[in-house]
Amino acid sequence: MRFWALAAALALSGCSAAGPAAPTSVSEMPKPSGQARLAATMLTEDQGTSLELESPGGPVPFMPSQNKKFALVAGCATPLATDAKIVRAEQQTWQSDHYALDELSVQYQGIDAADAVAEVQRVSACRAEIGSGKVDPVEVPPAPGVDAAAAFCTLGDYDMYYCFLAEAREDLAAAAEFRYLGIADAAEQESARAFTQRLAAELAHGLERA
Repeated sequence: MRFWALAAALALSGCSAAGPAAPTSVSEMPKPSGQARLAATMLTEDQGTSLELESPGGPVPFMPSQNKKFALVAGCATPLATDAKIVRAEQQTWQSDHYALDELSVQYQGIDAADAVAEVQRVSACRAEIGSGKVDPVEVPPAPGVDAAAAFCTLGDYDMYYCFLAEAREDLAAAAEFRYLGIADAAEQESARAFTQRLAAELAHGLERA
């Protein structure tokens, strides 16, 4: 009798035991959509700290108006042809002891974001219409998942130094424009170009999150 009672207990125990739950892979995690997808690409507070940047507030949607349209490169006197394909955008401002920076993430419809970045590369001198016309190309190191990248710096009026960076992934582009706070000599211009490369790595991480 004891034997049958023990066998029944063991059988019940075997049927009720559950194995560990299978972990959810990163690829199975839900991705944000719409404006939230753009917000996910923006630099985080930790990323800003690593770049010695501070933001007075978080990212906010860019709302186009009659006087302010979607534009990947705000400094160009003539809008890019691909700007017409932008359907939404997110923006954020940052500042440090050396730089004032505007960050922008945009989503395109009907084209790949790489097409827009390629146009930026072709017309980079448009940013130099403000000032002397000097353009310094900046090499952007390759990053996983980035389809295209473009970066350059220009010397403007009163020796103000401006830099622009854009990276593309699928239908999204992450961009940043910043200026050196003060008169930039040759050493400070070189430092700004190095900062552009550091910034490129962080923007690439943001595109991966989307």
